[in-house]
Amino acid sequence: MRLFGARLPDVLGSRRAATIATTTVGVGLLVIAVWGTPAGLYTGAFVFGVGQAFAFPALMSLALAGAPSNERGAVVGTQTAFVDVAFGLGSVSLGAIAHAIGYRGTFAVSAAVAAAGLVLLRTKVREVRIA
Repeated sequence: MRLFGARLPDVLGSRRAATIATTTVGVGLLVIAVWGTPAGLYTGAFVFGVGQAFAFPALMSLALAGAPSNERGAVVGTQTAFVDVAFGLGSVSLGAIAHAIGYRGTFAVSAAVAAAGLVLLRTKVREVRIA
């Protein structure tokens, strides 16, 4: 999927591609939270996976767009490091949330985080293109 999503920022613009990807991630998480059957889990996981595959190139493109060419390696390293930290801290945090409110609630909280990210993306990030 990421092979198809890699061109999305070039075609649509980084911000628009990131908006589509983040929305898709949030919808997938919400489907898992609301549709409490195996079919819901599989459907939501597929939608989430598509969004996640498209998100990485779009967000990387946004991160690189404002960087001078001699700093792009540092930008890639920093962005991927923060993704790794987010996965690590998110897993621990969501484990605690799952213990408190259950697994479906965990996916609802995750969908809310995706929605908050979408709001930040739409209100704080301007469209950019890599030269």
